[in-house]
Amino acid sequence: MPQRPHALFLVFFCLFAGLLIPAAPAKAEILQPYLQAQVSPVDQPYLNTYLKATNCPYRAKDQLRQLEQSLKPEDNPVRQALYLLASLQIELADMEGGQQAELYLAQLAALGKQSQIAWIEAEARYYQGVNLVDRFQLADAQSTLLTVEKTARALGYDALQARALKWLGNVDADRDHFQSALAHYHQAYQIFNQQNDFMQVAKLLSNISTVYMRMEMWSKAEEYLVRAIELYHANQYSQPATEASLHINASLIDKYFDRGERRQVHLREAYKLAEQTSSYRLKMATLLNLADIQLDLAQSREAYKSASRCLIMSYRNQDEKGTPYCNVLMASALLQMGQPDQAKSLAMVAAGKLDERDDRKFYLFATKIIAESYEALGDYQQALVNYKRYMEEGREYLIEARRQAQQILQQELGAELEENELTLLKAENALQTARIAAQNARENVWLLAAVVGTLGLYILYGQYSRIRRRHHDLAKSHAELAIRSGQDVLTGLSNRRFVEYWLRTKATKLRQPLMVAVLDVDHFKMINDTLGHDVGDQVLVELAARMKQALRADDMLARWGGEEFVAVMRCEPKVARQRLAALQQAIIERPFETTVGEREITVSIGAAMATSGENLAAHWESLLKQADSALYQVKHNGRNGYLMTEGQ
Repeated sequence: MPQRPHALFLVFFCLFAGLLIPAAPAKAEILQPYLQAQVSPVDQPYLNTYLKATNCPYRAKDQLRQLEQSLKPEDNPVRQALYLLASLQIELADMEGGQQAELYLAQLAALGKQSQIAWIEAEARYYQGVNLVDRFQLADAQSTLLTVEKTARALGYDALQARALKWLGNVDADRDHFQSALAHYHQAYQIFNQQNDFMQVAKLLSNISTVYMRMEMWSKAEEYLVRAIELYHANQYSQPATEASLHINASLIDKYFDRGERRQVHLREAYKLAEQTSSYRLKMATLLNLADIQLDLAQSREAYKSASRCLIMSYRNQDEKGTPYCNVLMASALLQMGQPDQAKSLAMVAAGKLDERDDRKFYLFATKIIAESYEALGDYQQALVNYKRYMEEGREYLIEARRQAQQILQQELGAELEENELTLLKAENALQTARIAAQNARENVWLLAAVVGTLGLYILYGQYSRIRRRHHDLAKSHAELAIRSGQDVLTGLSNRRFVEYWLRTKATKLRQPLMVAVLDVDHFKMINDTLGHDVGDQVLVELAARMKQALRADDMLARWGGEEFVAVMRCEPKVARQRLAALQQAIIERPFETTVGEREITVSIGAAMATSGENLAAHWESLLKQADSALYQVKHNGRNGYLMTEGQ
């Protein structure tokens, strides 16, 4: 169930994402073939200054001042545009607060319109689109950025196209369209990487980290963020907004992994850097996360002050869409301060706004505060109503997030599988389908003949039986394809093949202790023998659903075979037994609904600990054997329980 989701607000600004990249040389020259073709040799210093301003704005300031002295109003539009773009980049990172940014953007738009130079007009529209995202006007932002992307593609201006794709990915992520966001980021990554623009690649890596946070896949989120930070420092970049965002993302990951001291260090650094920028969204994100950590430390009055500053900032910027986030945190602080009536009122206002814009995660948080406020006021009936809403809608949100996460993992697996094997199976299926289509055409002839006499009916029946057998063979072939692609056909979980892939490619990157659990349904053979295999299948499907709901999004769960399942959970040894108990309780807490009525189902669980993902992959068979031994000990002791052994 979602916890305090203050990380969500961060995504609205700090969406920098991407895919795995090769090690990059520091100080690599950024390649801008399109702009290079537009610039005469005499204007080359303006292009150089603009490129420096995009990555190290403070270092470009002196160069820009020198160029400013020689710039004249009658100079060519390209020179003026490059000067305005460099000025805009520096102003957006300026410690003064970026008061001139809107003026530079207006001048750039006017220059584009006057000169009718397509790339200058497109640059102005791009920054207008980014501003719209900054104000949470996502529909208008998407329309503007799509126009920019289309124009840039037609011009061959790859760098601008990539920037537009990146921000389209940000809009997708804001709307919880995670797969679409990753697709846009991937397209942008390809371009930035080819142009040696490793600042943008670092932002993309950070963005993809944020998307994985949204899906609660925290280990993958940390993996991408570490890559972003390493790339940023390797190239000795200096951009406060980007660096602050990296620190905020790191603080959120530290929060999830209970690294309290490191989280505070990251957040203090982020706050200091955010104050050096003109980004309203970044400052809002920092204040919200500051209030969050103050609530964690039970510093309710300080949290209320931070959230109030956030609210004042949103009013000053006329940002109606930002105010609910501040209100939710203020309500949480008021509840901690023993003022449930005020907390309820504030949370209800926020919940209404969040529901209107379909922001499910923060809406759930507001609903939880409302429920807790009613409980504190002694109105248990209303508390129950809101707790129920929180639980039901929270379950739906979590299932959808995990569905998208599962699809992304399956896509990664598909790229890893042997292509020849899949091609052969698909060819067999296509051939079988073609044969059935041809046979169906022949059936029409037999159907016509059947009208002539009774003999036709016998022929038709014979053909029908053969078609059914062929359809059965085709379904079986498709099932085999699903198995080879890493998914269990019945439950939709991963299968043994996926586990092998996961151990080979993913597990070794996990640094935390991991628990391997083997789970077996008690008396499952009796269920099949007495109630039938269909009922047995229903039990397995429901069991898989309960386990998915009980485990975290970045835990690994697979059907190992028959009624046996394997889970790998990230957890410290001291809480391992608690997690096993919670998993067992989630399974047995209520009867299973089947077509023959409700049935009480119990499970036996055995588990072993590994010190890290690398340790897990190296000793998988041994750990699995230990977990199996523990499981059979539970069976021997009477079933319906769990047992923990020590791992490697």
